[in-house]
Amino acid sequence: MLQKDPTNFQATLLKIMKEYQYSWGIRADNTPEAAKYLGYVTSKDLYPDLEYTKFEDFLKEMLEGGGHTVYEHLKGLYQQKK
Repeated sequence: MLQKDPTNFQATLLKIMKEYQYSWGIRADNTPEAAKYLGYVTSKDLYPDLEYTKFEDFLKEMLEGGGHTVYEHLKGLYQQKK
């Protein structure tokens, strides 16, 4: 489709979507190993002493009624400006 009409927006968008899906689904470009291979540094490389919270742990804590929402510290700020 795109070879017949390079100006076809739908065909271009479809190609972009398929290439993106291939990059993360098949080639696994979205992994830390791929980033390191390409020379990128991860946040763990930059801040090795920082303790990270896994998303699963955060979600579990929230579902159990504990924890804090991500932007909890901003709740009062918005209400004060009204």
